[in-house]
Amino acid sequence: TNTTSFDGYYFKSNNKDFLVHNQIHSKMMLDDDAQFADSELTTRDKVVRLLNQANASSDYGTTLKNLKEIEELLLKRTDVDEDERSSLLYEFTESIVEFHLKPNVNVKCFVVSFIETLAKCYPEQILKVIDSFIILSSSNSGSNEKLIKKTLQTGIFVYRRTLNLLCTQSGKASDEDLKKLRETLLGHMTSEKDVVRNLTVKFKESVILCYSEVTTDANTVKTSAKNARTSELG
Repeated sequence: TNTTSFDGYYFKSNNKDFLVHNQIHSKMMLDDDAQFADSELTTRDKVVRLLNQANASSDYGTTLKNLKEIEELLLKRTDVDEDERSSLLYEFTESIVEFHLKPNVNVKCFVVSFIETLAKCYPEQILKVIDSFIILSSSNSGSNEKLIKKTLQTGIFVYRRTLNLLCTQSGKASDEDLKKLRETLLGHMTSEKDVVRNLTVKFKESVILCYSEVTTDANTVKTSAKNARTSELG
């Protein structure tokens, strides 16, 4: 059978094999077009596309992959201007955190990690997501041990940032937000799991320290409220 060389590929001179080659060639061209199209997209366009894909997917592995790509774009890329980053976070933070409503534990844990990063690096965004975080932290939300431990660890940073916003009158933080967060996380003190109870104790200790002040002697911690160490947190 005769063969013909074309662009470095060999294929038999019949319609079937020629069609296969054309399909491969067309796919290569489509891939090149897609790469070109991606290079033309703004960061915002990419985030919107990934959010749509995450929402549309019925596979939680794909959803998580899309969310991690969004996290990379919004929080980790060094070529994104900080003003643009702040603007993007302002626009998309709530949409990302809404994925806590998905029944998948790994997706929920991703949301908690995302909230932790916000609390540490972009605290101005924290008030938008505190209600969602309280729901995630609740023992009545069908949470498993992995998620509960993650929320207790993250709760330390969320509580501090919320209290700071309240004290500096930045945003619209309220005593009610803090009370709900406190009560929700301290509710895990009755857990049957030792590790959960220990993390709850650490959260309570961090709350107590939030209401204390450090004197000029770095080794001495002085309470700023009478009996703060012994009064109930509620």
